[in-house]
Order: sequence, then C-alpha cells, then structure tokens
Amino acid sequence: MAVDSNWNELLTKHGAESSVRFTTDEMDGMRDRGAVFSHNHPNGSSFSLDDIKFARSINAAEIRATTRDGTTFRMRPGADGWPTIEPTGALHDESLEGRYFEHHAETLGDYRAAIKRGDMTVDEANKRHYDEVWRKVAADDPRHLVYTREAPDA
Repeated sequence: MAVDSNWNELLTKHGAESSVRFTTDEMDGMRDRGAVFSHNHPNGSSFSLDDIKFARSINAAEIRATTRDGTTFRMRPGADGWPTIEPTGALHDESLEGRYFEHHAETLGDYRAAIKRGDMTVDEANKRHYDEVWRKVAADDPRHLVYTREAPDA
C-alpha cells in the first residue's frame, strides 16, 4: 500500500508470497508524491536491498515493512535525500550497494560463527540479519538514511 503526504491512497496491490511487481504506470503514480510505502514481511526480516532500491526509485518519503509479530521496520531518506545506489568500483565503495554488501558479508560471517557456537539459531539469524545490516548501513550514512525498528507493544 502507498499513501501520499496527506495520507491519500496512491495504490493498494496484492503480490506473490515474497514479491510484488509494479507496472510503469503504477511506479509513475507513486514517484515524487511523498509516498509512504508499506508492505508486509511475513518471514520476520527487515528490508531487502531491492526494497530500498524501490523506495529510492519512486523517491518515497518512507518505506515500511511489518512482520507477523507486529515489528515494523522503517527507512527514509536523510537530510541529503536518498543515497547513490550503484557501485562506484572504488576500493572502498561508498554507494548504498557497496556499504550494503560490505555489512552483509560481515554480518553473515558473524552470524555463521554464532550459529556454529550454538549462540544463535538459524531462524534467529534469518530474522535478525537484515536488521543488523541496515542499522550498520544507516549508521555509516546518516545524512542519507534514517532506519528504525519498532517492536510491537508488549
């Protein structure tokens, strides 16, 4: 579902189990309208890289993903707007993809070690992985990304 800055509905759409496809007209109808795009993540994880690329492509005011337990993940552009997405090819890639893949690999290694030690289950790692990655990516670039995780009320 997407709403504009006045909470007028821009689009409601049902997708497949793990994805939603949009037509060019649907994308154009959300682009540069201050859209807040909200969707579900029944697997319990935070955003995929494609989710954030989508939000940037329509210049969304915010993207949200809510899990079955009511946890809501939120990402919005920082004061300088959405970051550059594409890799730069530099040794230390400052693009969104560069930082994402750097933290993804680091977190994956940490979680694999924790699973091997018995400190974390595979299910816990799957649910926590992307949250950890996006917290690190946003912390690297607070002028471009603001990320939050909101747990449901107890």
